[in-house]
Amino acid sequence: MEIRDDRLKSLKERRRTRRHTTSHKITVSRLTGTSEVVSELPAVATTLDVSVEGMRVSTPVPYANGTFLQFFIHDSSKDVHSGIGQVAWCNEYIGESGYQAGVFFQGKSHVEEMGVDLGLDDHG
Repeated sequence: MEIRDDRLKSLKERRRTRRHTTSHKITVSRLTGTSEVVSELPAVATTLDVSVEGMRVSTPVPYANGTFLQFFIHDSSKDVHSGIGQVAWCNEYIGESGYQAGVFFQGKSHVEEMGVDLGLDDHG
């Protein structure tokens, strides 16, 4: 499928930071408005790309826009990084099962902790 030049330009303008393709298993739980975990089993998802502002994930369950999530990212060194994010968008895969979601990180402290481990070095 070909993307028209004006549409491609629009996509690039929305991205304020560089994205890094990744594939890390993550555990995701919905949060209530008081930052308590909703009593449900957490979903196991996979990162598709990560930036210093957020990540795109492949998930087996849909999330409503605006939903707050607690996540735990398991990287190859067996370290676990955690944080809170807010769902910006969620779309169903066409012709496959599952969903893709864009999640904005809330706060920057966990981003610094994750750093280069997850390919978040935004220089170069």
